[in-house]
Amino acid sequence: DVGCGKGFLLYEMKLLLPELIISGIDVSEYAVLHCKEELKDNIQIGNAINLPFEDNSFDLIFSINTLHNLHNYDLFEALKEIQRVAKKKYICVEAYRNELEKMNLLYWQVTCECFFTPEEWKWWFDLVGYKGDHSFIYFE
Repeated sequence: DVGCGKGFLLYEMKLLLPELIISGIDVSEYAVLHCKEELKDNIQIGNAINLPFEDNSFDLIFSINTLHNLHNYDLFEALKEIQRVAKKKYICVEAYRNELEKMNLLYWQVTCECFFTPEEWKWWFDLVGYKGDHSFIYFE
């Protein structure tokens, strides 16, 4: 999980599938230090632009509502890194289809550095060669 925070999603996944080998990374030292005790060995402090893992070292990597925190130049590197470290990938990002949704995103965002239309996201994916799955969240 790229941008795992305190690892709540990883924890739930491990409850459902105890045999699962999990790993999470987050820039927040606070989040990593305050994760559930059961996750202490599976979550580390780090940044999406330089994932400390070998090529194709994961069967699946995902990042949910994290990439909007990056500046454009870091987004480029993060997408390349996500593509590099996993066989299968899934990211969920904020997007807008009209001016109202864009305005709602502007009001909602606190740490948001980038968000785009679906077409602009496709441009980013194509630019870096991202071949994974993705979905968008819209603020209607």
